[in-house]
Amino acid sequence: MMWNFTVNGFSFQYLWPDSPVFNNHFLTFCSAYAFGLFGLFTIEYLKLRLNALLLLVRVIQILAGLNFAVIIPAMFDYYAISVAYGQIVGVVMIVITLGTGIWLLIKGQRQARFFMTAFTMLWIGVTAYILKIIGWAPTNVFTTWGLQFGSSFEVLILALGLADSMNILRQEKLEAERRAREAQETLAIGLEQQVQQRTQELALTNERLQELAITDDLTGAYNRRHFNTICSAAFHQRQLNEPLAFCMFDIDHFKRYNDQYGHGAGDDALQRVTQPSRSC
Repeated sequence: MMWNFTVNGFSFQYLWPDSPVFNNHFLTFCSAYAFGLFGLFTIEYLKLRLNALLLLVRVIQILAGLNFAVIIPAMFDYYAISVAYGQIVGVVMIVITLGTGIWLLIKGQRQARFFMTAFTMLWIGVTAYILKIIGWAPTNVFTTWGLQFGSSFEVLILALGLADSMNILRQEKLEAERRAREAQETLAIGLEQQVQQRTQELALTNERLQELAITDDLTGAYNRRHFNTICSAAFHQRQLNEPLAFCMFDIDHFKRYNDQYGHGAGDDALQRVTQPSRSC
């Protein structure tokens, strides 16, 4: 905007009418910084740190610094050197940045479509303006204000591109949040199922331990601990003067049988004898 304002003579006419030298310096300054900021803008807009080689980012940054340095010779009244230097580094910047845009456009990057469309509109306006200056195009509203028309369309298209990028980021955020919720729900369901499974396993284990605590390992019959529990409960639950009876029996000649036929046979005999008592 400042370059257009100055190149059309409005800055010299309204801002510094008594400083023609400063007007030339300021025009060089605006041109150099426009190219430099264009390079930095390209890095961010096209997300070159994510989509391109780091070397390309460094090259564009160096070119941006060289464009910013154009103002130094102009400050010492080396205007011709400053203009020539600025044109060289400016053209190199344009070639590399637009070449990068074309490369990303071929790769199908969404931002590159807006980027190349915007600067195509700008260069159409620039070309019309230059053709009018050299006499190859008639003077009319479009050729006279081609820079302004091209810049306006450029800014509009780039703004639409930024809005599109924001919508994409919003959609990606919503999608990420949805996936996070689904993962959290899946994890919660999985944890609940694991808790239920562990609870059931623990209950079965407790039942098994309780059963082992009141039964004999060899025969499976109830042991003395269970006998004491049953007797104690029976004594406390019986009515006054209510009769209570239990029986007890022994295996005759078991020691002799065990010594004669071995402990295996004795264990088998104990298991056979206690089978009827397991349901009691």
